[in-house]
Amino acid sequence: MGALISTCHGLLAPFNPWISGFGTALLIMGLLQKYWAIRVSFDAHLMQRLADHPQPLTDKTKALDHALTALALQPEEKAGRPWDKRIGNTLRLLRRQVTLLAAQIVLTLSFSLAIPWLVTVA
Repeated sequence: MGALISTCHGLLAPFNPWISGFGTALLIMGLLQKYWAIRVSFDAHLMQRLADHPQPLTDKTKALDHALTALALQPEEKAGRPWDKRIGNTLRLLRRQVTLLAAQIVLTLSFSLAIPWLVTVA
């Protein structure tokens, strides 16, 4: 949402360094938040697929590690990690995503409230 606001405003308004700064920050935060959202979604889908299959967890874990290593999505030394560590890392990714989303919302609200003053300054 912030990326859309910043892009539209940048195309329609005359140059103002404050508004451009807010817009650029919103755009960067929006892209970073989207990146973390994709990572969290990927992990969630992987875990759901593993949970849906009746094979033993050790077999599924070995197959997952092999596939992730073959696709260069995981270094070889991370193979064989315990599931509590994997789940902890996924929760860390989710916290990053939520933090960026919250920061984006705060910046968007600040941007919206500050526009009248920023426009009169320029």
